[in-house]
Amino acid sequence: MISIRNEEFIKYENGKAVMRMEIDVDSAEELPAIDDFSGKILYMGSVAWDISTGDLYGFKSTGEWVNQDGGSSDD
Repeated sequence: MISIRNEEFIKYENGKAVMRMEIDVDSAEELPAIDDFSGKILYMGSVAWDISTGDLYGFKSTGEWVNQDGGSSDD
């Protein structure tokens, strides 16, 4: 299940509302594509919380979700 916690209007593009969203998902397999919401387009900086693992994902301008592990870059 996908739940929109919050959304912020950015602009209109090709008749659709471009939105930055905060989303909750039951699992990462449910992370939406850029145009999965009717009449809306996901915008860079949207975030999603995977409730099953506690992972947080960030949405890139390329349409890709990236796990934000919060770890150091000095592995």
